[in-house]
Amino acid sequence: MSNSSVIDMERVAVHTGSAQHIGKREQQQDAWGYSRLNDEAFARHGGYLGVLADGMGGMDQGVWAGAEAVKVFIDQYQQKNAEESIPSALNRALVAANKVVYEQARQWRLVDKMGSTLVAAVIQENVLHWISAGDSRAYLVSEQTGLQQLTTDHSYQHVLQLKVQKGEITQQEAQTSPMRSALTSFVGGKKIERIDQSGLQGIALTPGNWVLLCSDGLTGTLSDREILDAFRGRGPQAISKHLVDQVLQRRLPNQDNVSVLIMRIPVPGEPQEVSGLDTRAHYHIKSSPFQAITQWFAATDKGSDTVNIASRNKASLIVAVCMLLSMLIGFWLVLQPKPDPVPAPPMEGAPVVNVPVVAEPEPSIETPPLQTITLPSLEQQRAEVDKQKLAEKEKEKLRLAAEKEKEIQKHKKAAEREKPGVTSPGNVEDPISDLRL
Repeated sequence: MSNSSVIDMERVAVHTGSAQHIGKREQQQDAWGYSRLNDEAFARHGGYLGVLADGMGGMDQGVWAGAEAVKVFIDQYQQKNAEESIPSALNRALVAANKVVYEQARQWRLVDKMGSTLVAAVIQENVLHWISAGDSRAYLVSEQTGLQQLTTDHSYQHVLQLKVQKGEITQQEAQTSPMRSALTSFVGGKKIERIDQSGLQGIALTPGNWVLLCSDGLTGTLSDREILDAFRGRGPQAISKHLVDQVLQRRLPNQDNVSVLIMRIPVPGEPQEVSGLDTRAHYHIKSSPFQAITQWFAATDKGSDTVNIASRNKASLIVAVCMLLSMLIGFWLVLQPKPDPVPAPPMEGAPVVNVPVVAEPEPSIETPPLQTITLPSLEQQRAEVDKQKLAEKEKEKLRLAAEKEKEIQKHKKAAEREKPGVTSPGNVEDPISDLRL
């Protein structure tokens, strides 16, 4: 996405351009903005400010963090007075943005999980001042020095490169480290661990110099040579669009959000292009309907003029449509006929009499006490078996003894019958029997 408009205003001392694309991500977490470019009184001591941020934290949290960091930074910087130096105002604005994002992260219980990078540049009377936290970069582009990176990346990738220079690890190890993209400083922590900033005197610029602010969606895709080539024979807005187009032509499957913001010291006679819808202070992000509404109310409550007018119009339209739909649904519900209650039909025959139903008590069932059965042990069982066997043996002995005794008696009787003169008791005559006759 790019914006450009030509403004007939000789007092604007910088030309600007900008472009942005969501890449392959679900939401646009990059945000950028300018100070009031047509405020000549402020520009005398505060110059012209450009800010770019790359939110992190996942989905809406990252979107909010980046946009809020830009908004607060611009609002705070524009409170600068003539006595305050530009480096001091930049530092104060960055600390204020960090405090707002940190407090919200603390309320959402997302401390160290939500934040934003931020890089800002001010051009004042052909002098450049800049400040940064994170890995979004600021470049100076000139015919003398080419593409010159001003900021230092606050990421573990920078630490890895230092280790490569010291010979501690190889370049291959640095490029494949899973920690290479982790930030070592950002906006949204309890404090900003590291702040990069130009010196008190700034950097002297000459007409024709460019200042490039960009997110890592650009620098992680294009080489320095490809970035520099885009500046040849193009104006600020054409350069911005060309850089984003070059990124998209790579068709990377995980392409990050990419944002480009350019400020240029014009050569006398150049047409004046200003990125954006107007020259008031504004910030630019893509937002969901809910975010657009909350931004609109926040700007209305605070009386801020830093919200892009397109966001206000979008939020107003959404609110109006929601109110209209609510009214239509309410009228429809009111006009719906209410059905009459249908009484239950009476039973045929006698009139219905409500007779209370008394539940019969359940008969009590006496449960006999449980009998305890003790099973004999294995030793007892063996003893009982042995006892039974012994009794059977004794019984068998008695039976055999009785049979033997019977056999002996039988033999004795047979022997007595065979002896001569021995009369058996059955053959003895009874003398008395004759008398009885």
